[in-house]
Amino acid sequence: MALTDTAIRNAKARERDYKLGDGGGLYLLVTRSGGRLWRLKYRADGVERKLSIGKYPAVSLSDARKARDAARHKASAGDDPAAAKRRERVKAKLAAGTTFGARLGIHRQGSAGGPLARNAAQTTLDSRLVAAGRRSAPRRSDRASRTARGP
Repeated sequence: MALTDTAIRNAKARERDYKLGDGGGLYLLVTRSGGRLWRLKYRADGVERKLSIGKYPAVSLSDARKARDAARHKASAGDDPAAAKRRERVKAKLAAGTTFGARLGIHRQGSAGGPLARNAAQTTLDSRLVAAGRRSAPRRSDRASRTARGP
């Protein structure tokens, strides 16, 4: 049975997450905290996959159905909708220049790739690794001296 907007608005949180099916693999996941999330279940290369479409008030029932139809069309053409969504997200990040590699390139371009730029890039890399709870990355000179001295 197809979902209605009234049924979606009346869906309340329960002790466990539950699904309200719409048809064609589209369903609304109602979480324990009361969130309503659109999901699509489909098959790609014989494997069952799930695609997140969005949250309920932001993505209406008709928008979710349009997204389902578009994803089904991609899946029938042999393209994995989830992989296509990931590719779009990566393209957007690269276009915005917000990846660490893009920022590293900016550091290197800052002083024509000289030693100062490499040191700034290494310092940035070290600070990010420390913030992530890892040791700092070995510097090129440290690696060379370790191999020259032996184990």
